[in-house]
Amino acid sequence: ILYSFKNYTKRMNILFDLGAVIIPIDFNKTFQSFSTLSGIPVASIGTMYQLHQVDIFQPFEKGHTGNAFFLNQVRELLSLPSTISDLQITKAWNDLLLP
Repeated sequence: ILYSFKNYTKRMNILFDLGAVIIPIDFNKTFQSFSTLSGIPVASIGTMYQLHQVDIFQPFEKGHTGNAFFLNQVRELLSLPSTISDLQITKAWNDLLLP
């Protein structure tokens, strides 16, 4: 969800992008980046995403869980070493956003 506040007292605009209508996304880019970080094959990452969509990914996408909680869940799911930073995981997740 992207927020744009033109004037706090007069008007508020909220922009929802449901299903990559306005902002193009490609989950395969994120799967590739997660694969690079973890050494897990891309196809397996895709399967893991599908298996954990309801308990990890959708709650984060809907704003029901915070960044730290999400990052820790991804770190556990992918068995990432402690040398992989939150910033690296965040970048890998955001790779789904296309220019």
